[in-house]
Amino acid sequence: MSSNSIGFSSWLDIVGDRLLPAIPGFGGQIKDEVLHARFLPKIIAATAFGEINGVVTERIENLAKLFKLAKLPYVIKKDMQSYLITHSVSDIAMLSILHSENKIIDKKEPELERLHAK
Repeated sequence: MSSNSIGFSSWLDIVGDRLLPAIPGFGGQIKDEVLHARFLPKIIAATAFGEINGVVTERIENLAKLFKLAKLPYVIKKDMQSYLITHSVSDIAMLSILHSENKIIDKKEPELERLHAK
């Protein structure tokens, strides 16, 4: 699952029509080599996935069944490119606010330091 907002062409070159754009509806932080996952309510952040062309295919339906069986929130998107662009912009804004107010982000977390160094 990727938060790539610049398009799918480089991924399509690698995996071809097997590409299924998606973004996880959860987050977390690694502390002491352990991932502490955070699952939010579906209305805030569900795992989003969808075909590049927006068609709800059999593999989308099967993936949705798996998420439903696992009781994980999901949403099928018909325009993943637009969704990923919007998601990237909102993430940048949210990280910026959280970082500046020292509320949630651990400044010593290497992944976050790389994000803010860009």
